[in-house]
Amino acid sequence: MESVLAGGGGLAADHAEATPATVTCLGDSITAGFPYEGSGDTYPARLAELLEATYGADAYRVINRGVTGYRADQVLDDLRTHGWMAQDNPAVVLLMVGGNDLLQEILTSGANREQVIARTTAEVQGIIDEVVAHTNPNGGHPGVIASAFPPNLLIGTYGSQTVALFNERLQANLTRYSLLIDTNWSDLYDPAMGMARAALMSDPVHPNTAGYAVIAQNWFEAISRLRSLTRRTYLPVVLRGA
Repeated sequence: MESVLAGGGGLAADHAEATPATVTCLGDSITAGFPYEGSGDTYPARLAELLEATYGADAYRVINRGVTGYRADQVLDDLRTHGWMAQDNPAVVLLMVGGNDLLQEILTSGANREQVIARTTAEVQGIIDEVVAHTNPNGGHPGVIASAFPPNLLIGTYGSQTVALFNERLQANLTRYSLLIDTNWSDLYDPAMGMARAALMSDPVHPNTAGYAVIAQNWFEAISRLRSLTRRTYLPVVLRGA
């Protein structure tokens, strides 16, 4: 399926017509920045610093719409009921969500894991569809950079292997995004241990300041990549880490 950029929307088109370009961050407590909410250590705050240092103070504004505890269906519901897209008119939306769906909805036995992953993947697609359906004042549509979900330090049913399976389903099934990145998984993952890198975590599921800095850098690199794409880009792009 064509990405939103094929129709003239997304960062490459909108940035040329509107300054500052708005970057809206959607997600859960990792986007909100737990346990550093409201500080400069969240990834949206660090991302804003990187964008300003590279492109100037007036090039971008970054809006943090992350809500602690949110599942994908709750993000989708808020998009529809609170009118976030109409409020922000973003050039691009950064989307990373699904961890709470896995934690809250999968049975301890794991018996319904596949069903929860399939439902959550469909809800993430619903978020993308809702975002790209919005028309900004300049006539363009927001692009979406979707991300794999980061690993954790949990063991068993809710551990990183379940997150990895969810990420595989996202990669296999999502459409209409502008970019899909997996570096927020790979850069925080310790393959020797089969879980998150402990040195980048503040608790079993949330990054520490160093971890959030890594995530901010990954988003920055994705935005920079998206800037280079033109309206003649007809297929979504998947960016994978080394």
